Amino acid sequence: MNKDLLLQTVRTWKINEKPEYRGFRCANCQRYIYKAWHHWLKTGGYKTPIHFCNECEANLKLRIKGIYKTFTCDRCKKKMRKAWHVWTKKDNILSEDHFCKTCF
Repeated sequence: MNKDLLLQTVRTWKINEKPEYRGFRCANCQRYIYKAWHHWLKTGGYKTPIHFCNECEANLKLRIKGIYKTFTCDRCKKKMRKAWHVWTKKDNILSEDHFCKTCF
């Protein structure tokens, strides 16, 4: 498994403490996407989903099982193209959640 690559990718992000309402981007190339490969990182002080576009998923050869799907609200499960991206810290673990306008 290549969790080290996921952790390395997340460490390059500029995490915004303030919630942001925006579209979703590929974790690697930062291109805006509407459907993506979803991987979970639960190590190194993070508990967060990581999303890759088809091209980066193929190029990175992660060998970690991911799910290819559209983005959904973490609370109501509504499909969405934009969301509130909210980072929280609990027990020294950074976690990112995504909420639709109604659930935020």
